[in-house]
Amino acid sequence: MFGAMSGCSYLFSAAEAEDDSDAGGGFSDAATEFTISEIEVVTPFPVVSAPEIGDRQAIFEGVGSSAGAPTLVLLHGALVPADLEVTISLGECPQGAPPLDTVSISETHVSSDGSFAALLVQTNVAPQFDTICTLELQVSGSDTDSLSQADQDRLADSLALVGLKELRPTTTLSTDTLGPLYSRIDIASDIEVTGAAPCILRSTSSVAIAGTLDASGQAAVGGTAGAAGPGGCTGGMSGDAPCSQGGKASTDVFSGGGGGGHATEGGPGGAAGTLVGPAIGDAYFGEGLTGGGGGGSGSVGSSPEAEGGGGGGIIAIIANGDIDLSGAMLRANGGQGEDGGAAGTSESGGGAGAGGGILVRSHSTITIDTDTKLEALGGDPSTGHFAGGGSGAQGRVRFDNPAGGMSASTPAASRLVLLPPATFVQRTPTFAPVALGDGNIPGLVLARNGVETSMDAIFDGNPKQLDSIELDPGVNRLCLYQPATSAEIAKSCVALVYLP
Repeated sequence: MFGAMSGCSYLFSAAEAEDDSDAGGGFSDAATEFTISEIEVVTPFPVVSAPEIGDRQAIFEGVGSSAGAPTLVLLHGALVPADLEVTISLGECPQGAPPLDTVSISETHVSSDGSFAALLVQTNVAPQFDTICTLELQVSGSDTDSLSQADQDRLADSLALVGLKELRPTTTLSTDTLGPLYSRIDIASDIEVTGAAPCILRSTSSVAIAGTLDASGQAAVGGTAGAAGPGGCTGGMSGDAPCSQGGKASTDVFSGGGGGGHATEGGPGGAAGTLVGPAIGDAYFGEGLTGGGGGGSGSVGSSPEAEGGGGGGIIAIIANGDIDLSGAMLRANGGQGEDGGAAGTSESGGGAGAGGGILVRSHSTITIDTDTKLEALGGDPSTGHFAGGGSGAQGRVRFDNPAGGMSASTPAASRLVLLPPATFVQRTPTFAPVALGDGNIPGLVLARNGVETSMDAIFDGNPKQLDSIELDPGVNRLCLYQPATSAEIAKSCVALVYLP
């Protein structure tokens, strides 16, 4: 999700804020002047590895715009004045300054014991701004003149504004060169997605897709196995890791190849072709997003084999702000297996690839219309002189949108989203989360700063208030997920600050 940045999986993690009252940095009888001992930055977004910016912490361009959650900045210290005012300004911009309104502080809150202050920082998207600028914090208010020079320098040297590129493809999109994070994504035409890696599109602000984004597996032709969609499995795979859901070629002579598996097992080939790709994973991507299994080749006897179709790929669209899918088509379908020929040729057909996986998640709203479609369909069965190949299994779709409404052409669809809080700074020690989901999810897990609480919840597609939980002073990262989930991408998370 960048110019000078690299890496692909810097996970959003907010450590529990510690009570510094016994460590010399908190409010105590010994404190005699206003101090700032630590600055903590919490992003609402799973971001990539931060660039080399020395000791500064990154604030990413676009976070807080398009109705997205802001960056939370905590100033830990002692005797923080209740009337504290904090301003943020651009420092050095080696490659040219962005617009002056790019970054601002929308709210400042101070804890009643004066141990820390919480700042809500918003950044706009500045076109063509993909450089890095230093940011300086300055404080004002009663008693702020007692702040030491060392603490003033800490405020001036703690943050950096990291600019990001915008993504606007026109014909193709290669996942091999895809950036891990963008400030804005706009896809107005039909796009073929290529490459071996999953297609994961992350935006700090908004995403708009009006065309087709196609990460489908390819059909097998001319004795060549179907290519996988990005993140899927190639046709003809025999079920070896990492494509354990691949369709199988039957050991029976002249039997059709089995279809690739995903949400269900693949379809069997004809004429005793019973070896199929198994079902894998779960409806909520608890083990991570998975693509479709490739179809198995037809059993051949003495003839060249008909090959299997490629499995559908992976599409993930994750935005901190609004997502507009009006008129969009997201495809991760499996490819058809190759038809078998006449006697003495490739007599039995190959299995079809399974549908892939699609995840759409917004921390704000998702707009759809009657033309919006999300497809992760299995490939059609093939034909053959003796037997045809099996069909590919359905893929999976997860659609996490706070505003409700879901459109999917595959029945294997799910939703589980933790709604952003009405305010990101709480003055009370308890919080009642609100979630959206579909169906009964026994043993659902809500984690606060890594501490898990199990609950049973029955969802009907409408907002449901969950049980109240106790908050820690400082940052609280709340995550909602299905039991046994290990993949970070499967968790729906929000962050808020409790100021005692």
